[in-house]
Amino acid sequence: MSSMLPLLALLPLPLEIKYSARSRSIRLKLLDHKIIVSGPPHVSEAKLFAFVEEKKSWINAHVTQKKQRDLHYPLAWPQNLEPLVSLPFLGKQLVFGFSQVSEKPLLFFEETQILLTHFMPFNPKLAADALIQGYLKQATDLVNQFCAHYCPQIGLWPSGLKVKYQKSLYGSLGSNNTLHLNWLLITAPLFVFEYVVVHELSHLKHRNHGPRFWAQVAKLMPNYTEAENWLRQWGPCFKLPPFMQET
Repeated sequence: MSSMLPLLALLPLPLEIKYSARSRSIRLKLLDHKIIVSGPPHVSEAKLFAFVEEKKSWINAHVTQKKQRDLHYPLAWPQNLEPLVSLPFLGKQLVFGFSQVSEKPLLFFEETQILLTHFMPFNPKLAADALIQGYLKQATDLVNQFCAHYCPQIGLWPSGLKVKYQKSLYGSLGSNNTLHLNWLLITAPLFVFEYVVVHELSHLKHRNHGPRFWAQVAKLMPNYTEAENWLRQWGPCFKLPPFMQET
């Protein structure tokens, strides 16, 4: 059961109430465009509202902080995809170029630009599709390179690899040892992407986050805390640009 409620006084975003039979307690979740408060079916709306009221100061502070962080994020996407905008890639902003020269859409990642070529006039939808496929390929190739480097050191290999957009995860290791990575990591600095791969590969040997796990991570990547600090500061800014569909 779910109902969207009007914006409450002093709340920075609309509030949505959700009930779930699997819920054991009241929970609060902040998304880009709304606040979700959820709880088990037996909890009254009044109690949910009271919980939100209790957390109002925290909500306002968190939303304000997030807006400021998004505003200063150095690897932000442009609002629209068009020639000469800047696109994030491996910790830098590259100029997006377009040239009418090739029969099929081709995408080239160069030192200072990402170049799309196609004989047709520029089409934002076609360009966005080509761009996301290019990012996916770049991310997949890079993960495979990391695996080729680190898996022999661990002595274990993932059973498969899936690179795709994930709303709330950087990566994970499935119960069948399939490695899942968020392709948005290709926009972050190389050492950040590398750390996430190292982190998940280390779960091949240690499934929890105990001391032996972190010792394994440190052995493979001694400076991993720098990447953790980067993700702590900027990871919440990871999101699909407005011109892309979820893929």
